[in-house]
Amino acid sequence: MLCQPAPMVNRNWYSDANMPAQALTKGYQDIATQFIFNLDIDAILGGGCKYTFPKGTTDLEYPGDARQPRVRLDRRNLGQEWQAKHQGAGLTATLARRETISFNDAMDSASQLTNEDTTEHSHIFTFGDPSDTGTTPPESGIFGFMINFSAFLGAATMYTRYKIVEKQNQTSYFSTPVFNLVSLVLGLVGCIGMGIVANFQELAVPVVHDGGALLAFVCGVVYTLLQSIISYKSCPQWNTLSTCRVRMTISFISCAAVIPMITCASLISITKLEWNPQEKDYAYHVVSAICEWTVAFGFIFYFLTFIHDFQSVTLRISTELNNDI
Repeated sequence: MLCQPAPMVNRNWYSDANMPAQALTKGYQDIATQFIFNLDIDAILGGGCKYTFPKGTTDLEYPGDARQPRVRLDRRNLGQEWQAKHQGAGLTATLARRETISFNDAMDSASQLTNEDTTEHSHIFTFGDPSDTGTTPPESGIFGFMINFSAFLGAATMYTRYKIVEKQNQTSYFSTPVFNLVSLVLGLVGCIGMGIVANFQELAVPVVHDGGALLAFVCGVVYTLLQSIISYKSCPQWNTLSTCRVRMTISFISCAAVIPMITCASLISITKLEWNPQEKDYAYHVVSAICEWTVAFGFIFYFLTFIHDFQSVTLRISTELNNDI
């Protein structure tokens, strides 16, 4: 193979279609013509096939692609002319081109089979639920640790909130203590559900994982709703009206999101990580994922509303020794 630049006034004169009429009248040759006839070549590797064939003809490599048009206006087929110039090379050239196309198609197929993640995400935006971020190692280890730690912090936050409401209710009665206790129990059950989600990955044991997620989201949403009701009952002595409204708004948004989340998740027929928009369950997956993220962030923002309450109290741990040893 010979790689040599073509002598040309303008480097953009790839074919006669790219040349001005004055240049054609003076006998200037386009780059494609020079490569075919002015150089002693065995093969040309590279793009630009469209500059060697007449406009309107079909491309062998892209027969159905309108974005790959042939462009020559002189109606010359430089490929056939080269084959006529080199007697016996026609069959070899045709086979070489077809083998190259077949090899290219095989490489595309292999890339899709062996690297589905890269092939899909380089062209398609996919939206996953929180569990998708920690399904495969090493992400699964980090995901499990962080969810377990978050569940512990959530349980500690709920217990602290329980003790604060208990003390406030003793000082100024505004609600039955059972209401606060039920809220705590549901919150702790939700934290247990988070632990199940963290330790049983989505693809490994989907039934257990989904059960833990159901506990976490449903119990968590009911917890925020009950705590919002308690906040209204203790207003204005222990909470401002704006705080109550923020908490109730977050609760309603979470409740509104958890229902379609469960509905769409139950309609998905297969548990998988990579989705294609053409798949039948893709819409259910997207809706479920959006709702799941909405509820998850709702929990975070709801706990942030406890900051002011926690700043006004002090918790002490009392230790007593039993002398009867």
